[in-house]
Amino acid sequence: MTDKSGPHGILAIWHDMVADHEQAVNNWYNHEHHSERLGIPGFHSARRHRALAGEPGYFVFYETDDPSVLESRAYLDRVDNPSPLTRLMMPHYRHTSRLVCERAQRFGDGHGGFVQTMRCVGEDFAGPAAAQGLAARAEAALAEPGIVSVEIWNLDPLRTGVPTKEKKIRGEPDQMADGVIMVSGNDAAQVTAAGQKHFDPAALQTDRLVQGPPDSGLYQLIFTMGG
Repeated sequence: MTDKSGPHGILAIWHDMVADHEQAVNNWYNHEHHSERLGIPGFHSARRHRALAGEPGYFVFYETDDPSVLESRAYLDRVDNPSPLTRLMMPHYRHTSRLVCERAQRFGDGHGGFVQTMRCVGEDFAGPAAAQGLAARAEAALAEPGIVSVEIWNLDPLRTGVPTKEKKIRGEPDQMADGVIMVSGNDAAQVTAAGQKHFDPAALQTDRLVQGPPDSGLYQLIFTMGG
């Protein structure tokens, strides 16, 4: 059953790091950046993951009250006035995809230690027909062994596109998507199997739920705060 309770805003970031600076960026996340974000009113949790398969190498997401938090004065004041460490670390980002989304559907409770994310392109991804088709697949995936939850996130294009100082520091243009499917579970192999069975790229395209194969990655949780 779809659970629409709780926070339904999502700030999701996928990115690589310049290899020589990877540990420094992770330390910055651990000791400053995540806690700084959670100090902004409306932010609830931070989760960071490292890729086991696929790319980019890292996946981070924050839960917020709703997508409007990502254009609040408190949030914009922070991203337009980055800390000295943020100014040092963000130039080391590569292949970044930063999406402001609404959690449109959630099946199951909690978050597993392993997740598969599928960044999808499709102008009708958020439409009622696609939502119904994705819901049916999500419910079936949730019944598979070891699966904790399945979420469907719809892009908020206007809030995603707000210009900020942090975007300028990263330099490269962000890679975009129209929505995200996230499957989480207890075991990497179980998450992979459920994703392949119920969200096969060819089947998603045949059913006109997406246009082109999603950008898919398998990730392991390495940090959590709040929630």
